Amino acid sequence: MIKFHEIAEGNNHVVRLLHVAIGAQVHFPAFITEFTDAYAVNWTGGETVYGRADPIKAYQNTTRTINIGFDVLAHSYDRAKENLENYGKFTQMLYPLYSEPIRGTADDDTRTLKAPPLMRLEFANFVTNTSRNSEDTGLLGCIDNLTFAPNMESGFFTDIAAGKL
Repeated sequence: MIKFHEIAEGNNHVVRLLHVAIGAQVHFPAFITEFTDAYAVNWTGGETVYGRADPIKAYQNTTRTINIGFDVLAHSYDRAKENLENYGKFTQMLYPLYSEPIRGTADDDTRTLKAPPLMRLEFANFVTNTSRNSEDTGLLGCIDNLTFAPNMESGFFTDIAAGKL
């Protein structure tokens, strides 16, 4: 019997994430439920000058915002456990990397920010790095938010002995 995750991985329907600073990776075979890819070109307000009907605008930047929503399925307890472990690893990847504690200070727990939580995201040909000069296939960026919303109606695999869903 072919499982969903085998079909998804075989067809490259997998959301892949890589934490750039530490190299940690997670991937989710997923049913995409939402996808938007929006570009915003930003200009100055414009300078109205004598003798010209339209204002003169100066280019500032172009931003890109990708929103992706997906369902992660599990056909077995073991697959559900793996999915949840990947989710936990993913949430840890949303935090920056800190230095080791600075010893000899008044507060020995003092740490400094070492690297931000930059990610490489990849999904099929929708989200990918198209630069010919890069070996990294994921698109470099940052994640603004993550929402975990289990489908309560579908139920849960349970580990009664451990008291876990």
